[in-house]
Amino acid sequence: VLALVGQAIEGRASIGNVYGRVVTEDGNRYARDLVDRYFEPSDEIWRGFGTVPGSGLGLRSEWAHRDASLIEVEVPPPYEPVGCRCGDVLRGVIDPPECPLFDSGCDPETPIGACMVSSEGTCAAWWRHERWTAEAGS
Repeated sequence: VLALVGQAIEGRASIGNVYGRVVTEDGNRYARDLVDRYFEPSDEIWRGFGTVPGSGLGLRSEWAHRDASLIEVEVPPPYEPVGCRCGDVLRGVIDPPECPLFDSGCDPETPIGACMVSSEGTCAAWWRHERWTAEAGS
């Protein structure tokens, strides 16, 4: 806000990055210390990748009494729609249009796979942007 006020006073408009004025190269030391105090690296399951060692954060053993993941509940396996190749898209094995469901029943209005559900999902972003770029170029 201060940078915008300065521009208004000077009668100019520009784009600038003032992030460095508030965040150091080491990040927020206090927040990082809190994360280190309560969490440790853990093996996690990622869509399309399986289990990736040390890729997540789990509560340290001294905080196990607060760990909801230790409560025994039956969790169904994740639903993977037949024909959906979201995992291959996420791993970069295929581009979204190579999925048999892409724009063939699976689009941002009627998403089938996880990659199309969120507007930031790989398939949704491709559907909204890349397909128009490709059509404009042909």
